[in-house]
Amino acid sequence: MSIARYHKQRLQNKTGVTLVEVLVTILLFTFLMGIALSILSASSDSWETNKRRTEMQQEMRKAVDWIKEDLRQTGLGGISNAVNSGGTTTPLYSDGTPYGALWFKKSTGVSGGVVQWSSDIEYYLDTNQLKRSFNGDIKTIATNISNLQFSHTAADPRLIVVTVTASRAAVRGGGTITLNYTFNVKVRN
Repeated sequence: MSIARYHKQRLQNKTGVTLVEVLVTILLFTFLMGIALSILSASSDSWETNKRRTEMQQEMRKAVDWIKEDLRQTGLGGISNAVNSGGTTTPLYSDGTPYGALWFKKSTGVSGGVVQWSSDIEYYLDTNQLKRSFNGDIKTIATNISNLQFSHTAADPRLIVVTVTASRAAVRGGGTITLNYTFNVKVRN
């Protein structure tokens, strides 16, 4: 066999890839990577949204626990004032009107048959923070709280209805995560 014939036969038996095959492979790989990155991005957003929702639930739980604990220890005579939607301080009327802040006193005991009351405790919102004021000490109870309402009706004046709303910006898309919780607290006689 001649050398030229050997090289010609060797070149004919070699298989390789064409430029078109390389470009199709790159295109398919790019498409699959785009899909994988889209799934990863959506999963990351979902994870972050659920994390924020859990943090908001924890903040609401703190708010609810503090308010319930304090209100259970007051009586109707311990409720001082409330702030209505117009920002006016009024008594807490039994007409179902929602109030944005509440002042009340906790029972500290009984002396000579008379209930002894603490200094005023106040719950109110200040720039999406739930605040509790007692004896001049102001404490931030929870953050990301966008609405707080107190109300009660004549049907059961000992029953205080409290609504807490938490809001926080979503991860992407400009949306908002909002959680609402309404609960009842019976005050003492």
